[in-house]
Amino acid sequence: MDRSPFPARTGAGRPNAGYGPEIPAAWWGHGSAKEGRPSLAGLVRSGVLSPGIATLLTEIVARHRSLVVIAAGAGVGKTTLLTSLLPALDTGTRRIFLRGTHESFDFRLDPTVVPRETALMVNEISPHLPAYLWGPAVGRSLRLGLEGYAILATAHAGSVESFLATLAGPPLALRGREIAVLETVALLAPDDEPSPTGRGLHRVVGVWGMMWTRTGAGLQIMPLSRPARTGSAAKLDVAAIVRWGDRGGGPGADLADAMVAATTRERATGDTSPTAGGTETVE
Repeated sequence: MDRSPFPARTGAGRPNAGYGPEIPAAWWGHGSAKEGRPSLAGLVRSGVLSPGIATLLTEIVARHRSLVVIAAGAGVGKTTLLTSLLPALDTGTRRIFLRGTHESFDFRLDPTVVPRETALMVNEISPHLPAYLWGPAVGRSLRLGLEGYAILATAHAGSVESFLATLAGPPLALRGREIAVLETVALLAPDDEPSPTGRGLHRVVGVWGMMWTRTGAGLQIMPLSRPARTGSAAKLDVAAIVRWGDRGGGPGADLADAMVAATTRERATGDTSPTAGGTETVE
């Protein structure tokens, strides 16, 4: 379904104009108020992500789960990718755009805000600007995830390891159970060869799932993709997603079933659309 990432209404009877936190601020990515932001299908065609990874991320968002898009640079497409996934949200999902370090969390006083029907939109987890989420507001946001809110965010980090270290280390010092709320991490990284404009295309080179176990390992990180070759995006690893679901991670076994069905459908029909699993094989 082709829907705007920023619909005029966030739910039945709830116009954006009447509820401040549901209005995307001017700093929600570069050009968010302009027409022509790339669609998910357009990003797949340009090689930013593979069809199978597009399907995985779409399913994550559609199932009211959490996702963080990370990259080391600024203006490289983190918010563009995240925004391209927003049409997958259920039409009744309420979107709350957090106001960085100044977020008051007053939306929690609104009795019509239902956690399992609300997504918290975080433009970036970073100390670089006051408009970004940082300090105590990060921990408070993740604890809201424990209450059932989905969290859709970007963050400044060049690897999943450095991202987790930022969350676990000072000054944030978040616990593993809180970090696991973010559930899925997608990493954008540049091509080795720069484009004529001097900036290489950034592609999704890896996706990881997180889960928390009360005993034993605690916070667990599982790669859900196969490593990207130079000049290409990472490929879906359905077997890893099956293991993730079997261990109770992410949306669970039903996501794995959906990924297997998508891959089977692709093999049978040759459909390369993002919602059909793409032209990827399972190793």
